[in-house]
Amino acid sequence: MLPEEYNQLYTNNPAVWENKEHDRMVFHYVSKYGEPKNLLGLGCGNGHTLKVFIDQWPDVAYTGLDFSQVAVDICTENIPTAEFVCIDVMDYKPSGKFEAILLVGVAEHFDNPPEKLEYIHQKLLKSGGVLYMEVPNCMAYRSFRNKQEGFYRIELGTRQLEWHYKRETWEQIILDAGFEIVERIKGPRLHNEFIWILTR
Repeated sequence: MLPEEYNQLYTNNPAVWENKEHDRMVFHYVSKYGEPKNLLGLGCGNGHTLKVFIDQWPDVAYTGLDFSQVAVDICTENIPTAEFVCIDVMDYKPSGKFEAILLVGVAEHFDNPPEKLEYIHQKLLKSGGVLYMEVPNCMAYRSFRNKQEGFYRIELGTRQLEWHYKRETWEQIILDAGFEIVERIKGPRLHNEFIWILTR
């Protein structure tokens, strides 16, 4: 999807995809690795996941990136203590790297997952830092069973374009990007079933 499509989604429903139970799950897994000094939310959307982290860890320096200006405006208004930037990850050049990164339901939308994950590994994640990555098990969606891996528009909900990969394919992309897989987690539902804790 193009930024304009996401702008329209957030204009129509500023709270789209908010789920406190899910966001608390993300915090649970990340918090096992300790409180970081700084944290980056990639594809932060309206900031609902970051808000849960801020409520638990108010002293962390938070940054959120999204390529939807509407989403960034919502975040800036609702979470004034964090910094939000409307930018593509490949164009983001921070002054320093991050101890923790959240990649929650975003990597499956990358136009080029291997390239962008390698950039995140090389340019954004601090050595020894932790990255929480979550993607859907699109191959198990009823409408895509028995189809080949590839880039498809889902037929339900917001009808986003997503990479449909098996877990093994995602893990090869992750490893080729240079990450080490610290933990493999099975999420509770198909749309967040594949979860990894990564480091470099």
